[in-house]
Amino acid sequence: ADASAAGNVGDLFLEGRLCSAISLELGLPPGVNPDLDSRAVIELLTRAYERFKTPKASRMIYFLAAQMADEYLHSRHFDMARRFFAKIARAYQREGWWTAVAHVQRSLRTCALELRMPADFLSTSVALLSSRLSDPHAAASALQDLLGMVRLAALPTHASFLPLSSPAVVEVQPNQALFRCEAEWPVPTLAVGSATTLSLRLHSTLAVDLTPSALRLVASDPALSRTIGRASEAIAPPARNPAPTGIVTAAPPAAPPAMAQTIPMGAGILAGGATAAAQAGGGLTIPAGGTLALEMPYAPVACGVTVSRQLEIVLGEPPCALVLTLPVLAAGPGGTGPPALRVTPPPPALTVRIECPTLALQHEIAPVRIWIDPGLDTVAAASLSFSAAYTGGGVTGGG
Repeated sequence: ADASAAGNVGDLFLEGRLCSAISLELGLPPGVNPDLDSRAVIELLTRAYERFKTPKASRMIYFLAAQMADEYLHSRHFDMARRFFAKIARAYQREGWWTAVAHVQRSLRTCALELRMPADFLSTSVALLSSRLSDPHAAASALQDLLGMVRLAALPTHASFLPLSSPAVVEVQPNQALFRCEAEWPVPTLAVGSATTLSLRLHSTLAVDLTPSALRLVASDPALSRTIGRASEAIAPPARNPAPTGIVTAAPPAAPPAMAQTIPMGAGILAGGATAAAQAGGGLTIPAGGTLALEMPYAPVACGVTVSRQLEIVLGEPPCALVLTLPVLAAGPGGTGPPALRVTPPPPALTVRIECPTLALQHEIAPVRIWIDPGLDTVAAASLSFSAAYTGGGVTGGG
């Protein structure tokens, strides 16, 4: 600071290099003040930002905001840099500009470290697990930091945060292109007392394999909500609900983006919910760039609409745990919301009794009385179709 006030570069650094050395390379006089230059750059960028601040120039706005964020980061104004990077991150994710998103997330992670913000550090570290933002080595380093904070691995020597003292939640949005959880019911409607199976497919663009401590499905019906993971973490399903089934996939990483990744029918199917994890080697694994498939048997006990709200990926043991939440979407490229299963009352047990005369002449119109007892206390509108045939005395008929 003294050197800056005196009007020369002194021992100031820019991106790890002495400003004096950079000045010499650029042919600038030694009296250059990086702090004052940064203020001038920010002022000019702010003027340009205001000039293009119209709905039709949104991309130019984000470009200028990115430059301002970089300048704030270089001048170590981390709070301002964080504000600008956070604004443009969502827009870049929506546009699919993954190279720019990678730079933004790494910069936000640097700001989180400097500002001592563990929540931001966790969310950016999770984002950097994506193969679209990091290579396997960088993703493995970010994962090591996360595992250290939930006591699943030793903290790196350069760690800036202590292990978590309470569970932390990171919400993973679909536009992050890190995970996509799709669900599908085999039928749209099910009667109480019947059983069906919810198929879940957890697709990932992870750069490294991820082995969570548990997976939790949160549904509108507690009979469907459950935990799949190690046996000590399993939640016993209700008595009328079949035991959950875990399917460990052997799906390879998705090939070209245009090709649909499929799992061979029956591949790696293991029954028993929590025991499936033990049979698979002690835990469920979400493969890098692959798919984890889960089958959830379900037998509803009440009428209504059953919806799978979210899937939770749990790392660590509470209270030192990190929970990644992601929405459950309908299967297919156009799925935007969770598939719903309508649960209806069971069909009534009808009793049908037919009364007809014991004797009738040929071609004679004879009355036939049909009694139908639905066994219900209420009257419901319904339709009934039936066929009857008379055979006897060599004469046949139908009606």
